[in-house]
Amino acid sequence: MPVFEIDLEAKDAALQLLAIMDWPHDETKRKHFLVTAAAQSMQKVEDDIPSAADEFVDVLMREAQAAGLSIDPVALKAKAREHVAAAISSVQAEITNDLFRPSGGFGGVAAAGGSDAILTSAMDNGGKFGRACGELLAYIVMMDKHHPDLRPSIRLATHIMIEDAKNVRDIPADRDRREMWQTWGCVAHLWAAVALVKLATGPGVHRVPLKQVISNARWLADFAVSFRPIRAQTTLLQEDEIVRVNPDLPSVEPDIPPLRKKWLHVARNYTL
Repeated sequence: MPVFEIDLEAKDAALQLLAIMDWPHDETKRKHFLVTAAAQSMQKVEDDIPSAADEFVDVLMREAQAAGLSIDPVALKAKAREHVAAAISSVQAEITNDLFRPSGGFGGVAAAGGSDAILTSAMDNGGKFGRACGELLAYIVMMDKHHPDLRPSIRLATHIMIEDAKNVRDIPADRDRREMWQTWGCVAHLWAAVALVKLATGPGVHRVPLKQVISNARWLADFAVSFRPIRAQTTLLQEDEIVRVNPDLPSVEPDIPPLRKKWLHVARNYTL
């Protein structure tokens, strides 16, 4: 049973979880992703803080002029730049110590091959196959909880995914769908947890509570290793293959909605 421990108080905790979800079998890629993210964070600090400071100085100058106060713009901007330089140095030092060096530093950045390469790798791995497996598990859980007339299985869930994706979004090709569960099912519960939390909270939510995701994922993992579809010889996943993250956290059942109307229609009209 692969086990990962994440410090949930760490600034890169969410990135660590995403790296596991994208590359559960590749520690090197996980490090490349984290060091690239740290390098980009340092660059963003250097790019954003000065412009924010300049905007703040401009606002102060307009307010002073509106109040009839005399102000030296050159001195004010010089003082602002002094504070900006100190702020950039402080924040970058924190990122360096907490994220950049532990993930491999400059050597790691060079080995990673750039942000475009690592993002492409993410989308070609967990971003495609892990996410699809999570979608399948979410459908199966929904059917099992709310639709006793259906017979949940990977095959039926795959059919729903295919129909839902038509002309709207890309999903793994047929030849990949036949084998992806064997490789990426190990993180299906993590992707399903994120999907179910987003379904429960509605559109416009960009930040998903990390502890909630991991606790929900534990419940989904327990479901996957105990649920055996009708006529299947084994459960969805075996305990020795599933990825466990912070296994000491409590198992919390996620909010599981019923299938949407269009998904339910597709499922009920499915024939082998």
